Order: sequence, then C-alpha cells, then structure tokens
Amino acid sequence: MAAAAAAPPSPHAVGTYEPIDDVNAPYIQEIARYACIEYNRRQGHSSTPYVYQKVVSGERQVVSGTNYKLILNVTINKQIHNYEVIVYDKPWESYRNLTSFNPFVFLGGYQPIKNLSDPYISEIGRYACIEYNRKNPNPTPLVFKKVVSGEEQVVAGTNYKLILYTKRGSLNLNYEVIVYDKPWESHRELTSLKIYHN
Repeated sequence: MAAAAAAPPSPHAVGTYEPIDDVNAPYIQEIARYACIEYNRRQGHSSTPYVYQKVVSGERQVVSGTNYKLILNVTINKQIHNYEVIVYDKPWESYRNLTSFNPFVFLGGYQPIKNLSDPYISEIGRYACIEYNRKNPNPTPLVFKKVVSGEEQVVAGTNYKLILYTKRGSLNLNYEVIVYDKPWESHRELTSLKIYHN
C-alpha cells in the first residue's frame, strides 16, 4: 500500500501494549478506517459493508513495527456494533496489515470518554442544556459552558453520561446529564438531568 500521509505517533516501550492517549489523532483515525476498508475488501463486494464510525479506545505495541489494538464502533445495516481490531503498521516500508477483526462486548458498562474536548462531546453537552430549557421554560435559561467529565455506554446507540459546568444567571452549577444518541437515525434524547454534587 502507499505510504501513509499522516505522521505516525512516536515510538513507545518495545513489546508492551500501552494506552493511546488521543484516539482522535489523525493517524489513529487512518488506521481505524483502514481496518474497516480492508475487512470489507476481504469479505467481497457482495457482503454487507462494515461502516466505520469512531475509535472508542486503543492501545499500541511497538515491535519491529507497531501493532495498533483498537476498539471501534462500526455500523452494519444501520445497527452499531463494537469490534476489536489489530493492525500491524510499518510505515517506513509502506506496509500495513489487518491481523485481527473480532466482535467486542463491553457488557453494557460505561467507559470513560478520553477526549472531552471532542467537538461531538461538546455538542452533546450543549444539546442537553438546550433541550432542558425547551422542556422547562425559564426567564433565566441554563447556559452550557463546558464538559467536566464523561462516560459513554454503547447499547443500540450510545448513552453519554456527562458532568456539565453550566451557568444560570450569576449561578455556577454542575449537572449530571444522560443523553441517548443514535445519529444514523437522527435520534437524540435527553433522558436525565440532575444537579451534581462533588
């Protein structure tokens, strides 16, 4: 394959898997997309395509190249599924190979959101405040400021449990919100919003 356009991350300790801090980094996204494209290619054009959505988490292992072990959200016939993939990458030889692509089960648990500055996470937080104001009209509306912390749970869509820093007039308030999101059906719903106490 052609050499990758993005710069690979710097090497880490040899032989051990280490967490990837920023799964939204362009090179990690490139690896994830490659995994789905390569899997579809191997399955043939007649099969239902696996459509890449995002990287949930990841680790890398430096050997003579780098093994990237990623948990991906993938849609199949508009249903979201989780897969663990391993891609071996050796960019200086223009070599990349998908070595594993298997279903992965979170068992319904919440997983930490590693990149709270992701615009999509901010969009979810902002939506929660807007939707709350729509359902609870008030001369002094709740104003979204930022996401303080968050977790996500993949079900038939994704539940986002976020701690938001907000303002109402001169008051600074923290809220815990849960938003159910199913983007491929254009469905988003605020299912919980309550005051959060540290």
